Amino acid sequence: MRAWSELEADFRSLSTAGFNHARLDHQHGAAGEHWRVAAAAPGQIPRFQALARMAGLKLLEVPVTADWAEVAQERDPLLRWYRALRHASGAYRMDDYGVQKDEHGNDAGFIYMGRVDSVYDASATLCTTLESLATTPRSRADVLCAVPRYSGPCEHWRAARMLLSSKDPDYAGAVHKAINAVEGLCRIILGEPSITLGDALQRLRQRNLLHPALSRSVEGLWGFASAEPGIRHGATSVSAVKAHEAHFVVDACELALTLLLTIDGGRK
Repeated sequence: MRAWSELEADFRSLSTAGFNHARLDHQHGAAGEHWRVAAAAPGQIPRFQALARMAGLKLLEVPVTADWAEVAQERDPLLRWYRALRHASGAYRMDDYGVQKDEHGNDAGFIYMGRVDSVYDASATLCTTLESLATTPRSRADVLCAVPRYSGPCEHWRAARMLLSSKDPDYAGAVHKAINAVEGLCRIILGEPSITLGDALQRLRQRNLLHPALSRSVEGLWGFASAEPGIRHGATSVSAVKAHEAHFVVDACELALTLLLTIDGGRK
């Protein structure tokens, strides 16, 4: 995936080519949400939208976007970028509003209109901002907790971190919850609420959503949790999961969650 600095240069090139008056028009409210690129030169809109879609995919790598609910909740990467421009670019301006009428002429709610002028430059500047925000020392899996769709995996992830960092750590419990978070996210992506993690990884491979080598690395975590007594299944003896093993598995699960979030965020 392209770096923020590369995307910044790509967006800026659209502007320096002499087409810097393009704007992004926005309508939302009672008539729904609609976006339109306007005042752009012929042939420039598809290129801008392709870059915006790449930037929208990359947004999920930036931890602070977990706080931008309207951005994180959008599954379409193109619209996700448009919402980021509205939320974080500083270039969004409200234009006007009107009243929606129903078929009987009665008021049916308000329609609001806004815009982002010089949208190529605004996109380039936002890329620079996001490059700095990407270094924020915060768990990237926090994005789970900003999206209602991911509430189940989020609860498991929070529990895993709490069990790992408590005064009396429960290493087996932390591993169990971290694996459950990964399994829960796979279930959401596939739309199969009862599939096991092993079967889910196989299904993701079959749909060309997950590279086989990466799938095997996640399977290794699942294999460890399944083989170690007291994690995924009951045991007559206390689990012997060591601190360094638990930290490794939980950290690796965080990376797996980030990968799966990107997969889910890139699908319409």
